[in-house]
Amino acid sequence: MFDNFSKKYIYSQNTRGRKTTSDFLKTLGLSFDENVNITINILDGKRIIATASAEKNLIKCIGVDENYRSKGLMNTLISEIISHQYDNNIYDLSIITKIENEKVIQSLGFETICETENIILMENNKNKFKKYLENISKNKVANEQSSAIVMNLNPITKGHMYLIEKASKESEQVYIFIVSEDKSKVPFETRVKLAKESTKFLKNVKIIEGGDYIISSKTFPTYFSKNVDEWINNYCNLDLKLFGKYIAKELNIRKRYVGKEPYCELTSFYNKKMKEILPLYNIQVTEIERLEKNQKAISASLVRKLAEEGNISQIKELVPEATYKYYISKED
Repeated sequence: MFDNFSKKYIYSQNTRGRKTTSDFLKTLGLSFDENVNITINILDGKRIIATASAEKNLIKCIGVDENYRSKGLMNTLISEIISHQYDNNIYDLSIITKIENEKVIQSLGFETICETENIILMENNKNKFKKYLENISKNKVANEQSSAIVMNLNPITKGHMYLIEKASKESEQVYIFIVSEDKSKVPFETRVKLAKESTKFLKNVKIIEGGDYIISSKTFPTYFSKNVDEWINNYCNLDLKLFGKYIAKELNIRKRYVGKEPYCELTSFYNKKMKEILPLYNIQVTEIERLEKNQKAISASLVRKLAEEGNISQIKELVPEATYKYYISKED
């Protein structure tokens, strides 16, 4: 299959193998995502000449040495990854790769979902994105021009509530998309439950699960690592184009609210890109100053820190009642 080359499987616990793969990708101007579960390398002797990885149903971190690009290694490598995932009962697959790889990936049964100047998102289930849009459109309330907020809510705080209530006062309808990726301290189902309980008095606010197409491993692979690198700009462009061109259209969203970010460099950069990209789709971005307590912005990270230290009583003044009860129940 590989002519004179060999293949090597690298799993998440193989630290040395992952570092070697990361070093190879750096030579191609690419970055390695530490969240991947499986990596397959093609070797010429002991040297990596091609690689691809997967995190659950997303294939990424794809690279081929420029001296070997006429040998069809990418096609072979992706086919090998697909076969491995199928053997593990993972069938609905997506790929993020450079846009010049589109034709090769199409030949393997994938179709383009969204592309930017540099990268492309492709899937082998041609109806998955369509069904996602159909599902979120079921949340649409009449034909009002609406607003949106995308939040992780890990957990929901009074800072989040300040932003939500402001959007509620200024909008006919507000949709809150909760990041579905379960890589947060507070589980996704709990984040949704606390959000619904905390916002139930706001009749024009609706909670929606973000799913695979809003700040997820699929659209923004490095968001959860919090490391800003040269690919962040590409991922921001992809995530925001999906939102602006497709998702916002389903719910007639014309404004997106966001809180200013004083602590996280990545989130701050994402906010900046929002202001550049979303107006291209007639979506106004409204950035709100963060609610402060003792001259410091209220943040979910502070709440988590206090919880880890056992300072539950200090949490009470920073969070809505539902969140406080959640931490009290964890102590019992």
